[in-house]
Amino acid sequence: DMSIFFDAATRQVFTVNHATKEITSIDPSAAAGNLPVTFGEAVVSMKPNGQTKELLGRVCQGHAIDMTVPMSLGQESITMRMSGTVWMADKGPGVEEYRAINKAAADSGFSTSFMAQGPQAKAMVEMQKAMADAGIPLAQEFQMTLEGTGQAAAAMAQFGNMAMAMTVTA
Repeated sequence: DMSIFFDAATRQVFTVNHATKEITSIDPSAAAGNLPVTFGEAVVSMKPNGQTKELLGRVCQGHAIDMTVPMSLGQESITMRMSGTVWMADKGPGVEEYRAINKAAADSGFSTSFMAQGPQAKAMVEMQKAMADAGIPLAQEFQMTLEGTGQAAAAMAQFGNMAMAMTVTA
């Protein structure tokens, strides 16, 4: 029940809540600045895995994604890892438009993710370019883990070890 609009030229993000009919402006860099965590340089890779899957009548290519982001919370070091598969359609309605907007955003150094601020920005923008080159994502399956030592790492690990999935249905 929400739409998100990205304006790469002005580096603005807006959400529209259809239920409340409210429009909100979001500053991705401010969202990162409000976290009590300092992020290090991310390492991101996306590689074809040789698998295919049909979604919405389109043949999608599987891509293995792996991302690690080092973080510091006080004196503790924590590493967030997201890995999984994204299924990309490289043909069909919307693909060229999706590629164009994501390439334009990446070329300007803009990403919609709060993770794309600071030292991890370069890796996140490179991931955005790689995804745009591959097509449009119609499904994603990710596992996220948080690893580290200390009390904060142990507490965060309880909340961070999760699976996430997204499938486009129309």
